[in-house]
Amino acid sequence: MSRSSGGKVRGTGRTTLEEVAAHAGVSTMTASRALSQPQLVSEATRTKVELAVVELGYVPNRAARALASAQSRVIVALVPSLSNVVFTAVLDGIHDAIEHGQYQLLIGNTRYSDAEEEKLLLTYLQSNPDGILLSGLTHSPQVERMLAASRMPVVSMMDLADDPGELSVGFSQHDAGNAITRHLIERGYKRIAFVGAQLDERTLRRADGYREAMQAAGLADPKLEIMVPDPSTIALGAELMRHALDTLPDCDAVFFCNDDLAHGAIYYCQRHDIRVPQDVAIAGFNDLPASAWMVPSLTTIDTPRYRIGYEAASLLLDVIGARSRGSGGSTWASPCASGKAPDSANGREKIIRLSFTFFVETLHCGYCLLALPDWRREQAVRVRGGCALFKYLLLRTGCLSLPVLFFWLCSR
Repeated sequence: MSRSSGGKVRGTGRTTLEEVAAHAGVSTMTASRALSQPQLVSEATRTKVELAVVELGYVPNRAARALASAQSRVIVALVPSLSNVVFTAVLDGIHDAIEHGQYQLLIGNTRYSDAEEEKLLLTYLQSNPDGILLSGLTHSPQVERMLAASRMPVVSMMDLADDPGELSVGFSQHDAGNAITRHLIERGYKRIAFVGAQLDERTLRRADGYREAMQAAGLADPKLEIMVPDPSTIALGAELMRHALDTLPDCDAVFFCNDDLAHGAIYYCQRHDIRVPQDVAIAGFNDLPASAWMVPSLTTIDTPRYRIGYEAASLLLDVIGARSRGSGGSTWASPCASGKAPDSANGREKIIRLSFTFFVETLHCGYCLLALPDWRREQAVRVRGGCALFKYLLLRTGCLSLPVLFFWLCSR
């Protein structure tokens, strides 16, 4: 044991808040306020306390603060993968939304496993987080029971809940799958295969959209659906493309459930002298950064991944704020328990619908051209190098002028 400067016995040997306050020449209450609510103290006081923290190596006791304030300042985010850029972009959005609110983010990788999600949630709930962000809408009964018992606010990401009382941020996976399938049908393709891997709920909803579009066009055929539970990889995409061409020799287009698989399919075609799209068309989903640079560039759906994370975290913060201003956190019931959400969360909607962008990219005279349906022409195009800038200028001008082409070539 050691003794603090005030004579207190400390069992941990750690620097205490009292020592920080004495070093800074302020009261313990002022030091606490400078760290937890810096906007309530003067800049000079805040600077003195922050300097004392650095010089003494003080680390706040978050558990004690949570007991005192009934808030942990921790948010939990569970995602199915940390290697998939789809979810790293979501996490970037979450981080940017919470960083100014002095919240810490606990990230869990469920690995697409119900058992792993249950284990992570059980562990993280012991930290008494202020709120939880979940990927998807489908969870095991045990997860639903834990969420209901915790009475913590929960926001679902990536898809849209049918229940208006359930907080969710995302877009319709079904509608996106339906839209890209209808595009292929409108381009004259009839034997359109759907290839899915991992078979998580988002893939299955995209498959439902594909199936609905094919049925509406009178083109549905269960033999055109290739579904495997394996994790998505470029190598798997190449193997599934080989399988599709071997088993479906009359197939003229393939809609892959994500861009990783579609990239592998294009590589397979290049190695075997199969022309895309002349011999077979290929479409993906998610618009990964490499998709614009494939040869030919990939027809795909650009999903608003960063915005989903940002808006979901912002919505969760609004609900947490409404709860703390209401009854100090004692009456919140999660949607899993009651089917209800607060009537007001700073005026925000309980379900935030984000639009996907429909990129249709083909190779023409060696340059990437972008054609969008009229109702999407005014949507912003995310800049991703000279090629994207060229496509953006093409969208804005509606034509390919020599100055525009020259500017794009110089930017490459």
